[in-house]
Amino acid sequence: MLAPICGMICIVNESARQNWTPYLLLAGVVFLFALFTAALLSEPVSDHRPGPDFGLSDDPRVGLIEIIGPITESRPVIDGLKKLEQDKRTKAVVVRIDSPGGAVGPSQEIYHALLDLRDKKPVVVSMGSVAASGGFYIASAATEILANAGTLTGSIGVIMAFADVSELLDWAKVRMEVVKTGQFKDTGSGYRPMTDVERGYLQDLIDEVLDQFVRDVATARSEHVTEQRVRELADGRVFTGARAVEYGLADRIGGYAAAVSLAGELGGIEGEPDVWKPRLGPPWYERVLEDGLAAPAREAAARLVPLWAVWVP
Repeated sequence: MLAPICGMICIVNESARQNWTPYLLLAGVVFLFALFTAALLSEPVSDHRPGPDFGLSDDPRVGLIEIIGPITESRPVIDGLKKLEQDKRTKAVVVRIDSPGGAVGPSQEIYHALLDLRDKKPVVVSMGSVAASGGFYIASAATEILANAGTLTGSIGVIMAFADVSELLDWAKVRMEVVKTGQFKDTGSGYRPMTDVERGYLQDLIDEVLDQFVRDVATARSEHVTEQRVRELADGRVFTGARAVEYGLADRIGGYAAAVSLAGELGGIEGEPDVWKPRLGPPWYERVLEDGLAAPAREAAARLVPLWAVWVP
């Protein structure tokens, strides 16, 4: 009796699978098509008109680059600036900075990229809640700098910090053995106290970096503040946006909207300008090659919720 029942169940299951197979195949095809379509069409993004414009408009526009959070790398920002430089519709650029600073090298690279760009197109920096240290370093390269009255900026200085855990290691009866090729190779090691010679070496190092910081700011803002004045302000202090304008470190008080309007005016755009924000980082196909389909799939899935609501039975 069990054999006929099992046979009936198998027939029913086989029939169910056959009925669902076309739907599953169709769903898979739709998902893959939508995935790559979303990736392809997600490259240009507009603040005012979400989504791509498919190249149907020749209206001039303002480009937007955002620098948010600690500055640890420069390539995505520089690639974005290059896109805006090459885009014929982009007549001016707004750089929105909301960063406490970061690494010296990337800050200098973005600074020089902005200097090069401002020779070709107006560059307006819009300071958010904070644009300090490396964030201010970058901002100084703009044609015009706008800050909110309460923006925290400045912090012109360089810092290194090291932890000395040697007494803790002594308490734990742990002894570190170091083999090195030169006197300063393990300078800043937390396994032992720093010597006076090492402290002097590191002080000379950060003084040199500070001198580069001061000279670059003074060079970029030579029409507004002298190098001597920048050096007087380069003691690590943080200033409000209002004070920065008073000291010549920023040009005027204003938020993001004012920065966009000013950029449009400097770029010769009549009326309220459209804003284009290019995607930063590698294109979708490079992300697929490096990370597989996981990251693009997550991006596409977020865009395709209504589509799934239609196609899933």
